[in-house]
Amino acid sequence: MPNAQHITYEFGARKNMPPVTVHWTDGGILPSRPKGLKDGQAVLSAVYIGEKGVIMHDTHGAKPILVGHDDFKGVDPWLPRTKNIFEDWIDAIKNGTKAGNDFVNVSGKLTEILLLGNIAVRTKSKNTVLDYDAKNMRITNLEEANKFFSYEYRKGWSM
Repeated sequence: MPNAQHITYEFGARKNMPPVTVHWTDGGILPSRPKGLKDGQAVLSAVYIGEKGVIMHDTHGAKPILVGHDDFKGVDPWLPRTKNIFEDWIDAIKNGTKAGNDFVNVSGKLTEILLLGNIAVRTKSKNTVLDYDAKNMRITNLEEANKFFSYEYRKGWSM
């Protein structure tokens, strides 16, 4: 894998939600500098560009900024927060509750999206935009990309 990458994800319309384009950058590549930033103002880890404005925040949602609105204070926290994701996970197992980073509804889907980015990077020499069938977990337009959905375990090991 490269030391840094820029991956573009295009999500089609879903129910009453419009299509969304997401640009993932890592390895020191920052998001593009949005319009409206003051000279000397840094681009933060995440930038959301909408029809009505731009929001940025640092890693894990810290220090949100509404670009061009110095008086923006953010919103009162409304989601439960955990100080330690590991303890949160163990507490969820012990208590039969959902963890704050519930795998089925949150982190599993995010992991799937990021791993698809890895497949795109691994197949970049094919110069093909990959079409993904999420229901069947298959790339529909580049059969050889599907080999990355499985792993051959060493002799004596299995799942």
